Amino acid sequence: MTQCVKTSSSDVCGSMPRSLSAERPVRGFMPALVAAVDAGLERVVDTLFAWQQRRADRLRLQSMDDYMLQDIGLSRADIEAEVSKPFWRP
Repeated sequence: MTQCVKTSSSDVCGSMPRSLSAERPVRGFMPALVAAVDAGLERVVDTLFAWQQRRADRLRLQSMDDYMLQDIGLSRADIEAEVSKPFWRP
């Protein structure tokens, strides 16, 4: 494929590889890339928020007194087992 490019001082003509051709639609690539990056970042942020919420919930359970735990049907042993889990484990 031969293509001419007009510069300020002259015309440059030559053979360009197909991948660098101006005819190739680049517009379809960028939105797909942006969407993929956006989806990945959204998953990461959602995961971080879930971890933060899980940690906060476990700390809240740990701070409850025995009366409150009895009211929701949990024992102190249940709470200790839950609190001992790492934040990333449900």
